[in-house]
Amino acid sequence: MFTKDLKDLVFKRHDRNGAEELLIITGYIGPSPFRELSKLPIKCRVIYGMYGSDSIGERLHKTLNEFQSSSQNTELHYSKAGIHAKCYLWTKEGVVIDALVGSANFSHNGLATPNREVLVEADPEVFSQLNEYFKDILSNSITCDSHLVVIKTKQNQNISVSASTECKLSFLSKIDGVIMVPK
Repeated sequence: MFTKDLKDLVFKRHDRNGAEELLIITGYIGPSPFRELSKLPIKCRVIYGMYGSDSIGERLHKTLNEFQSSSQNTELHYSKAGIHAKCYLWTKEGVVIDALVGSANFSHNGLATPNREVLVEADPEVFSQLNEYFKDILSNSITCDSHLVVIKTKQNQNISVSASTECKLSFLSKIDGVIMVPK
C-alpha cells in the first residue's frame, strides 16, 4: 500500500515495469499532472471520469486543451457517465502488465499530499478486467477537444436585501460598572 510520494510512483513506474503506455481513469483531474505527462517517454491516455456528472469549468477545460494540443504523447477524454474510479494501468503491446488502484485522483492534491490518498497494487489476476474496464469507459467518452463538450456555467446568484435581512448593530458601553445603552 502506498500513501506517500504517489506522484513519483505514478510518473516513474514505467522505468521499473518497461511499459509502453500509461492508462489513467480519474474521478477528477488537475492541470499540473496532466501537463507533466508530456515529459514521459511513453504514450499516455487519461479519462476524466466525473465530467459525466459535473461537466467541466471553462478555465480548466481551456488549460487542459492547451496542454493536450502541444503534447505528442497524450490523449485526454471526458467520460459521458459519472465515473469516480481511480485506476493507473501500464501496458505493453496492449496488455496490462502493472496496475495501481485506490483513491488518488490525477491531481496535485491527489498525488502530492502525504497520507491523504492511497494506491495499492492490483492483483495480476484482475489485469484483463481492468483493461476491459478502461476500454468500456473509453468507448463512452468524448475527446477533450470535441464540439460536444459541455462547459459548466456559473449559477446566477440574486441577492436581495429587505427588511428581513437587515442587520442592526448597537454598541454598549460600560461606565463606572453601569452598562449604557445608546439611544
